Amino acid sequence: MIDNIITVNQDQGEHFSVVGDTYRIVISGKQNQGAYAVIDMLVPSGGGPGPHAHADIEEMFYVVAGEIDFKTETGGYAAKQGSFVNIPKGGRCIVSRITATKWRTFYVP
Repeated sequence: MIDNIITVNQDQGEHFSVVGDTYRIVISGKQNQGAYAVIDMLVPSGGGPGPHAHADIEEMFYVVAGEIDFKTETGGYAAKQGSFVNIPKGGRCIVSRITATKWRTFYVP
């Protein structure tokens, strides 16, 4: 029997805001020996992170609502509601043309 199941209710997790974006840490690496992290992001139109890369982690986005444009060295993709985007370790990503949106981001080392 598995006795180390992690559960998180919708009202749990650390909440904070950065330059108009609202984040909720659903689960952090501290809760699972650094295996992964999941963050809910509510981002208004025109918001979101600047160009960035994560050398040691894979970054995945699931678009819950709205639309996000992703640009990488190899091209771009307009992610609409229900889309999933995977940025491999070290991949440089530019997130742009965000409409008022909510997305879930997964980070895996």
